[in-house]
Amino acid sequence: MLQVRAQRHGKDLRYFAWKAGAALSSKPQIELRGGINDSHGTGGNFKLTFNNKDYAYQLLVGHNLCAEDCNDYLIVTKNRKVMSSQVCTGVTN
Repeated sequence: MLQVRAQRHGKDLRYFAWKAGAALSSKPQIELRGGINDSHGTGGNFKLTFNNKDYAYQLLVGHNLCAEDCNDYLIVTKNRKVMSSQVCTGVTN
């Protein structure tokens, strides 16, 4: 399990990841720049995508208009194959 954060630095969208339990003030294990924000409709749902060579890290936030599944997700793919899919907690926008 990871602790992740995505945030804007000026016009740049960045992704940070730490091991579970690590202090967020410590150096992250992963820091990616140049994220893409893909808004889905006008309800506030969105997907953040960060690419790192063959890997893609996607944060799916869809809690504003949801039916049965109101969870947010972190999905990690390698060469477009899903390597990990985890429910996120504490997601804000």
